[in-house]
Amino acid sequence: MLRDRSPSRAMKILVVPDIHCKWQKADYIVKRFEADKVVLLGDYFDNFGDSPKLNGRTAEWLIKFLNEEGHIALLGNHELNYFQGKCICQCSGYSKAKSDRIDQIMSLADWRKLVPYYFSQGWYFTHAGISKYIGEHPINGFDPLSFNKTIERDYESMIMCNSFHSTCFRVGRYRGGRAKSGGITWCDFNHEFEPIEGLKQVFGHTPLKEPKNIGDNWCIDTHLKHVAIIENGLLRVVAVD
Repeated sequence: MLRDRSPSRAMKILVVPDIHCKWQKADYIVKRFEADKVVLLGDYFDNFGDSPKLNGRTAEWLIKFLNEEGHIALLGNHELNYFQGKCICQCSGYSKAKSDRIDQIMSLADWRKLVPYYFSQGWYFTHAGISKYIGEHPINGFDPLSFNKTIERDYESMIMCNSFHSTCFRVGRYRGGRAKSGGITWCDFNHEFEPIEGLKQVFGHTPLKEPKNIGDNWCIDTHLKHVAIIENGLLRVVAVD
């Protein structure tokens, strides 16, 4: 379900970073850059000066996006504020009023369409990136299939137990947690991220003025000023006009 099995040579993937209620610009980007697959990297809700109404409109747009063929939406840390009305992990911007409004719009089935990761054309997509350290433990010899199972196990544990303490979703020390490095929704690119040899990935979460990479590890969260496009396994970063 989370791994694309169609022929990679025929596919163009558009990767859109953190939206934070700028759903109109996100909609423009999706239409502007026509692609076979569109991957949103998470963080759809919460922004400075936002409102329950704006978050509700964002939720409505997200549901429409998810109902389109070839559209993938990842789970970001700000979705953990509002996931099924549970507030699994309260982070900046949360309010009960916004949670109530989003919960009026998004059903359990809608929430379940958000996925914790995606893998296609040799590239891994998560909200905040996969660092060498998950919690306190280094990853030695990265195996995508094995790691996928770990993410899925921790994801189910998190949403069933209403807890973000599962290994892949822990908060790192720089973002106020206890782990050496944050997990796939929390890793801070500037202060916690360490690349894993042989792993190619694209993520957002850490706001930057310009996209930044360490080898084949790209953070593209520039407040929707840039997107990534992957074709035939090759990535290019494009400015949004």
